[in-house]
Amino acid sequence: MPTVPSGWWGTWMLTLMVLGSLGGCHRGNPNFAQVYGQVRLDGEPLAGALVEFEPENGSPSYGVTDPYGRYTLRFNHQQSGALIGRHTVRITTRRSSIDEQGKPVILPEKVPPQYNWRSTLQVEVRPGSNRHDFDLKSR
Repeated sequence: MPTVPSGWWGTWMLTLMVLGSLGGCHRGNPNFAQVYGQVRLDGEPLAGALVEFEPENGSPSYGVTDPYGRYTLRFNHQQSGALIGRHTVRITTRRSSIDEQGKPVILPEKVPPQYNWRSTLQVEVRPGSNRHDFDLKSR
């Protein structure tokens, strides 16, 4: 059964899906850099996770992990990457779904709070291409 994201994270996941389907990429903005990487949880690729890079000043960039835990960030449908500078990173799998009876079901969060709403993850986005991998522990 397909999942239907809800709440703040769900809104961004839907936005990412729509933006990703629009294609197009405006390059050349010197304030942005390409950001990609892989997320693992307890050594295994984490599929379907929302990855958010929130800069100290400015708007965040987002990506969703593929079945291999790989992500690529987008700022909006015209701009890929993230703002150059220091970022807090948040990773979450929480979302809602609809069961066979049409009732909403909240899918549990697989990622501990120190990696999402109480994130301790910090990275520096530098000009050019940036690879940021995250090896998360469930305990």
